[in-house]
Amino acid sequence: MSAPRRWFLLRVDLLSGRGDEFDPPPGRVLLVPPLTTFEQLAEGINTALGRWDLSHLSRFTLADGTSVEDAETRAETIQGVFSDGIPRTALLSERVTTLIRSHDRFTYIFDFGDDWTHLCTHEGWADPEETRGLSERIWPTWGWGMLPDQYGRRWAEDDGQSSPPDNVISAEDRELFGGRRPPAPMPIVDLRRVRVAGHERSTKALTDTIAGVGLDPALQQVGTVLLMLWRAASATDRRRLEPFAVALITRLDFRRFEGDDILREELLASLQGDRWRVRSLPSTSTSS
Repeated sequence: MSAPRRWFLLRVDLLSGRGDEFDPPPGRVLLVPPLTTFEQLAEGINTALGRWDLSHLSRFTLADGTSVEDAETRAETIQGVFSDGIPRTALLSERVTTLIRSHDRFTYIFDFGDDWTHLCTHEGWADPEETRGLSERIWPTWGWGMLPDQYGRRWAEDDGQSSPPDNVISAEDRELFGGRRPPAPMPIVDLRRVRVAGHERSTKALTDTIAGVGLDPALQQVGTVLLMLWRAASATDRRRLEPFAVALITRLDFRRFEGDDILREELLASLQGDRWRVRSLPSTSTSS
């Protein structure tokens, strides 16, 4: 693993684009891995700022005037007739850390027609484990401001001339998907299917049966079958059962009906592999 100081934080302020200036500018702070190229940095900036059509040219201009471009654009820049000499250039394939130092400021322009212009500031080194977690990709760690649409569209079919349609998202869908309607109650677990899963010694059948249903009226029946399957299960099947066992332990600990504490201890001991604490449960009836 590379030393933590080799990751750095880059502040990106969007100054202008499509003829508009943004004051105050929206922006993002990016956590940048050490081997990042300028091409990857451009992709990371565009992604963080919500762009989806990336089929446009881009250029970085560093503090000393160096232009960082793709090979074709670089050749045109070097051969250009509008400068007194040969300008400094570099390729987008070069690593950022070979040309940028702490506290450097430089610009990034995306789409030479709309000229989305960004001020980039190297804000120093960061420990990725403290900031986001180890990664080989660029991560946004902070952000602010309203991001303009890449083409100024306000809705999916906006052609720049039509008026906004009414109810792009219907009132019913807003209620259903916008969190305004309470979720439908879960169906109660099918104990017949639970018993069949136990009879067939099928961990998949059991997990399929008890996922997405209400378990509280039948915690002891479900827990007893899960415990039986656990004791005979392979390592792979136990990995499948483990999150369900933890969920049952939590619910038993909260409910605390008669016998819940015994089943909870059984499940917990099985998860911990403590054979000395495991006791046989008495057979249960069809109700808790």
